[in-house]
Amino acid sequence: MKLIPSKIASYLVKGNNKPELYSIYEYCFTICFETLVTLIFNICIAFMLDMFWEYVVFIVAFKMIREYAGGIHLSTFFRCFISTNLVVVAVLLFNKYLSMSDYQVLFSTVFCSAAVIWISPVECTSKKLSKEAKKIIRKKLIRNLMILICIQLTFTLMGLSDIVSIINSSLIVVLLSSTVGLVKNKYETVAV
Repeated sequence: MKLIPSKIASYLVKGNNKPELYSIYEYCFTICFETLVTLIFNICIAFMLDMFWEYVVFIVAFKMIREYAGGIHLSTFFRCFISTNLVVVAVLLFNKYLSMSDYQVLFSTVFCSAAVIWISPVECTSKKLSKEAKKIIRKKLIRNLMILICIQLTFTLMGLSDIVSIINSSLIVVLLSSTVGLVKNKYETVAV
C-alpha cells in the first residue's frame, strides 16, 4: 500500500532537494491514498446495493459527528478498511430491509446523541487532549448534532423516513465506535 505514496514522496524530494521532508510527504500521500481506496470501495458497495444517495447521506452525517466524537482507531490500514466496508454494508442493508417507526428513530436519535455527547471526545491514546480542547470539540459536536437533528425533523415532516433512518444509523455507528474506542483506551491504559 505504501509503494505509490513512497514513489510520489521520492519524486517530490528529488524535485525540491529537501530529503528531510520525505517522511512527511510519504505519510501525507499514504493517508490520502488509503482514504481514496476506502472511498472507492465504499462507493462500489453503494452502487452494488443500489443505494448511492443513502451512502452519501450516511457518510456526510457520520463524518459530521465522528470528527468531533472520536472513537476507535485501528492499528493498520487493512483493519480499518475491512471494518469500514463492513459497517457500510451493514448500515445500507439494515436501512434497505428493516425499518423503524418515526418514534423509534426519534428515541434512538435522542438517546444516541445524549450518549455521544456524554462520552465524547474519545481520544486516541497517542494524542491526549487538554481540557480546553475537549470543551471546544464538545461544543462543535453539539452544534453538528443539532444541525443533524434539525435536518431529521425537517425530513420527518416531509415524509422522507429513509433519510431520517440513515442519519440515525450514523449516530448509532458513531456511538458504537466511541464506546469501543473508550473501552480500548481504558484497556490499553491498564495494560501499560
